Amino acid sequence: MKGFTAKLMLFLFSVVIFIFLWKIMQYIFNVFVPFNPMTELISFVVIVVMIPTSMILANSSFLLFQKSFK
Repeated sequence: MKGFTAKLMLFLFSVVIFIFLWKIMQYIFNVFVPFNPMTELISFVVIVVMIPTSMILANSSFLLFQKSFK
């Protein structure tokens, strides 16, 4: 059960980080990027990069939290 709880917390933390990165990307695209088909392709690539980035950040932060509380 302890492993399942840790995985669930890691998943939820990665979702929170993904939402945070999504909001930043949304703000930058709305302010600086004009709308055309090329920007749609760029946004797709950015989303594909954001998913592993959020998981890596969540995993690193989770491990840091575990080390600090031991």
